[in-house]
Amino acid sequence: MKRFVGVMVLGVSGLAMAGGMQSAGNAQDAAKQREARAADIAFWTSGYKGEDLVSGRFSCPAPSIPDMSKTKSQIKSVSDSYQAWQQCYNGFVANLNETLSRGSRIPADVAALLTPQEAQQAVAHVDRVHEGLIAQAQQNASQVMARYDAWQGATERYVKSDSTARKLEYEMSARQQQESEAQRYPQPGSGMGTAPAPSRR
Repeated sequence: MKRFVGVMVLGVSGLAMAGGMQSAGNAQDAAKQREARAADIAFWTSGYKGEDLVSGRFSCPAPSIPDMSKTKSQIKSVSDSYQAWQQCYNGFVANLNETLSRGSRIPADVAALLTPQEAQQAVAHVDRVHEGLIAQAQQNASQVMARYDAWQGATERYVKSDSTARKLEYEMSARQQQESEAQRYPQPGSGMGTAPAPSRR
């Protein structure tokens, strides 16, 4: 099975702050809007965890991979679960790269309410979250691939060993059967089942 490589590109979050709070109107209106959107401001400056990037179809739980499989059904089950995880992870990587390439994740209406200091804090926070997601995803993927490689090697060795043992068992059984038939049905001239020659005096 071909090994996939998920290449993640960490984008630079850009937050356009045209004059800080100027876009929000006068100071009184700005204060009211900031109060009404306080939860959103707190979310993007410190609460965002990247849940939208690792949930739903991008959750990609690690497949269950045993140390070794002995039957065809077991081998197929492990291979299918690994391929399903692989497809999910590739989709996660593609979505993350696309998300980062679009720039700032912070909604424009929230960004307009941020002070310059909050804007910097929000950008730094979101970037840290993205970096953490990338590092964790790559670590998880490496562990899954390592377990799969170990399983594949152990399973292939078992299948080869089992095939050799079955072949030897078949050859021994066939040889024993031939020997048994030879004893039951001796061939002429074999010296078995013939009357002794008369003795001469």
